[in-house]
Amino acid sequence: MMTIQIYILTFFFCPTFVKLLISQSEKRGKHAQFLVIYREGSIRDTIGVWKRYSDFQELSKKVTKVDEGCASVIANMSPLAVTEEHDVEHLPNAITSWHLLKKRKRWYRCLDSGYLSLKVFLLERFLHDILFESSTPDLLREFVGVPPPI
Repeated sequence: MMTIQIYILTFFFCPTFVKLLISQSEKRGKHAQFLVIYREGSIRDTIGVWKRYSDFQELSKKVTKVDEGCASVIANMSPLAVTEEHDVEHLPNAITSWHLLKKRKRWYRCLDSGYLSLKVFLLERFLHDILFESSTPDLLREFVGVPPPI
């Protein structure tokens, strides 16, 4: 098992990667895991969770699903139709960051340190874009498993 220290950033409210872990299991073979540090409020409210790339894919589906149906909605719009406006946030920078990450993705499992450093940077950018474009931290809270405040 090899651990690579990437970098540490501190913000009042921010998801950050501190470490990248390459681990091996009998079921999945070698794979990379990313430590996401989430802090909301004081230092005592800081948590760290290990996430795989597939976890980020699930998060991206939640971010990009809003963008998928725009053309079909516009095509079916009638000037006389009265519709409810759903409380949906559009996160164009986060969607762009995800697309940039997918463009750089290798078609095979690559555990090269240079490639993984770039992947860490792009994943962190994706999370930061969600943070800065979203009006609430609910999406990130759900991603790291933090319950909403009471």
